[in-house]
This record gives sequence, C-alpha cells and structure tokens, in this order.
Amino acid sequence: MKWPDAAGLALDDLTVPRPGSTTLRSVWSKALQRTVLDLLSLSAPPACTSWDASRAAVAALAKSNPGALFSVLRQPGVGTRIRCLRDASRDDLDRVAICRSLQAALAHELGPVWTGPVIRESAFTSWRERGWVHDGQVTTRDEHGPLFEPLGAGVVLCRADDSPLAMHEAHPDKDGNRTSLGGQPQSQWVQSLRGALEIIGVGLPALHAEIELALHQIVPVGYDESRHLSASFQENLGTAYMTLHPQQMTMVEAIVHEFSHNKLNALFEIDLVLHNAFEPLFSSPVRPDPRPLHGVLLAVHAFMAVESLYRSLREQGHEVSGGPGFDRRLDSIAQGNREGLQTLDNAEATAAGAAVLSELRTLAS
Repeated sequence: MKWPDAAGLALDDLTVPRPGSTTLRSVWSKALQRTVLDLLSLSAPPACTSWDASRAAVAALAKSNPGALFSVLRQPGVGTRIRCLRDASRDDLDRVAICRSLQAALAHELGPVWTGPVIRESAFTSWRERGWVHDGQVTTRDEHGPLFEPLGAGVVLCRADDSPLAMHEAHPDKDGNRTSLGGQPQSQWVQSLRGALEIIGVGLPALHAEIELALHQIVPVGYDESRHLSASFQENLGTAYMTLHPQQMTMVEAIVHEFSHNKLNALFEIDLVLHNAFEPLFSSPVRPDPRPLHGVLLAVHAFMAVESLYRSLREQGHEVSGGPGFDRRLDSIAQGNREGLQTLDNAEATAAGAAVLSELRTLAS
C-alpha cells in the first residue's frame, strides 16, 4: 500500500462542504490508510512479546479481508492507540499498556477472522457491543443509564472512554477530560446534543452528513453554566470531548467546532498543511495564550464553519436566529475570523494548506 498523502485531493470545501461533497470522505479514507500502515510498521515495546504475531495477523487481514480490518481501525479506541504508539520516542504514555490493550481490542473486535494471539486485558472499550469490557465481560450501562446512548447522525454519547490521551490537556483553563455528566441527568445531555445536531442539520445539511460519516462519539466531561470547554486530538479521530452548557447555541457551536477540528486533524494525518505550523508563536483571536499557526488555523477553520452556520440559520429565519444575542454573537465570530485570517497571512502553506486557506478567505469575503 502506498503511503497516503494529499496529492490529487480537491480541498476547496473542507471547511463548509457543498451539497453532496466527497472531500472529507477522501481525506478520511487516506487518513485511515495511514493508520493501517502505522499499525503494520509499529515497533512495540520489548515487553509486548507477542506483537510480531499480532502484526502478521493484521498484514494477512489487510490482504484477505480489508473491509473487516478497516471497519475496526475506524473505531476511536483502536485507531487512537495505533496513533499513540507510532512515535517510539514518546515518553508521556504507558506504551506497554497501550500495546496490550490494542492487541486485546483487535482480537475482540475482529472475532472469528482474527488469527493472531488473544490478549486478555482488564478493560477496554468495545464498540461491537457498545460497552466496557472487563476480563471478557461486557458492561453496557450503570446507574446513570447506557454507557453508549445514540444522539442521531451516527453519533453516541460515550461514558466509557478509554483513550490514553484523555488527561492530556493543551487548554490553559481546563484540567484534562475526565468522563463526567457534571451532576446533570444523562437525559439532559442527550436532549441538548440531539437538539444541537438537529439545528446543524437544518443550517448546514452537508456538514451534518459529514458528521454522520466521521464523528463517532461525544464524551461528556462536566457541566458549567458560565462557559463551555471542549477538546479533540489528532490521534483520536472521531471523538469530541464536551462540557454541557444550558444555552442551546453554545452546544451547537461546540459540536461544529470540535468536528471541524476532527476534519482538519484528518488532513494533518496525510499532509503538513503549514511548513511553519509550530513556530514562531502568534496571538490568537480566541485563546488567551500565544498560539502557533497550527492552533490559529484550527480555530479559524472551526469558527468559519460556525459563522457559516449562523448566517444560514439567519437567512432561513430559523427560530434560534431571533434569540437574544444571536446577531451580536455572529458579529463577534466574524470579527475573530478576520483577525485570525490576518495572522494566517504569515503561514507558509503546502499545496493542501493553500487550498484550505483559499476557501477560508473566500468564505470571509
């Protein structure tokens, strides 16, 4: 399999997709191809003595049953572990534990087509049963309700997150992503998120279709009535961490924002996008701390999609557009986007990055 890159991809609607767009599907497919190659080239820690046998089983499946393999690697708990392990120099993760849980997940999820060693791991997320596996036993609910509850558009509220990156934090106002309903009933989370997805479907139906393609789970990480905090990781494609907020449009923005990060993160899997992505640092229109252009691009790409949603809802006369502060919020987002684009004038972009920046500037005009 050829190492995937962004060559030949049309990326002129990766921010706000046109009706029927296949742009994200193409990017996501190439990102997944990289995940397969990452898995086949992994150097496991010495303690994982059965890794070579697992890798041989993966290589055989890539030839005999690629559909089954790709289906499992799309799952957040599997793909995330592969992307965490690919950098052998990374010392901020328990590589042995991640490797063993990856082997356990592969054996469990691939079931009868798996020919590699079967590793029994104490706990990992099973997407096949939509539950939490403890020593081979699957738990699907607790006193709060189902651990995986459908929200629509193929997305679930997930309270069984097992990402090795959950407690890694880049935001200065946030301390990790511990799974928590924040003292609110799960039904309130579900109602809020379902309503938000419905509004996105009305305002940007093509983006809603992309959500159905690529966003697997929203992980609840608390409640705050005064502000909203969310997160996503390049390694954890298909996942968004979100707090609950009482205002509906705040939740709408959060889904669009974190999903947009997922889209750009998939592109980062196959292209540098910016040659000067991480240095020097610049002021950001949406963060209190100086940010590299990588972060500024993520912010503008996400907020430009949010701005487009607001404009569409206003043009349609949707009931939320008559709410207090709607126009003021739209003006604030638009101003931040234009300031961010001015900062991005400093970007040294690849061909793929230039296409993304061109779309952003077109949307801002």
